[in-house]
Amino acid sequence: IYHVAGLLTFPDAAILYRKDRFELLDSDQFWLGVLPCHISLPGWKTGMLRCVNWAKLRERDTGFEFLFVCTHFDAEQINRRQSAHVVTEWLAPVAGDLPMIMVGDFNAKGDTEAYATLQGGNGAPMRFENTFDYAQSRTIAHNNQPDVDIAEDDNYLSVPGKIDHIFFAGPVEVEVTSWVDDHWVYGENERPVSDHYAVSATMTVEK
Repeated sequence: IYHVAGLLTFPDAAILYRKDRFELLDSDQFWLGVLPCHISLPGWKTGMLRCVNWAKLRERDTGFEFLFVCTHFDAEQINRRQSAHVVTEWLAPVAGDLPMIMVGDFNAKGDTEAYATLQGGNGAPMRFENTFDYAQSRTIAHNNQPDVDIAEDDNYLSVPGKIDHIFFAGPVEVEVTSWVDDHWVYGENERPVSDHYAVSATMTVEK
């Protein structure tokens, strides 16, 4: 699921889901800023195109419905600060009724203003919880050296600082059994799959 509008195909912050497990009920996107590239918009700097994609999904076996959200905040501090406000304002009207999972590259460590806004600060109308804070185990996973247990490192999101997060919100009970920072490397040159290490969480979500 990604944005397609006429000649503009924009697969940034795409959502992939298993069609055999989930039914797509609705989907859409909204921009973070104003096209093109935040020009002439107070409070924003000229930057890359950024958006939020969302999908309302139903689990086929249980009927459980939830909103899955994916985004990519801009690297400019002022833009990611504004983006956090836009996201919370757009999603707050449904936060009381619909469970949400939100993932993405937020370009925001745990000690930034944008992150604080996502967690309900700075006048935000809603709060997202980070799976990191609820995880029963936290691990840096390797395939060329031993895994590292960071269960007691509450500052890991700030120092050294993760900018990719898995959040949840809404009327849900969540159990997070594991949170993993995936440092696996591949091939003869032992390269990671991206310029970011992937983050994953194993969650049980009930409404």
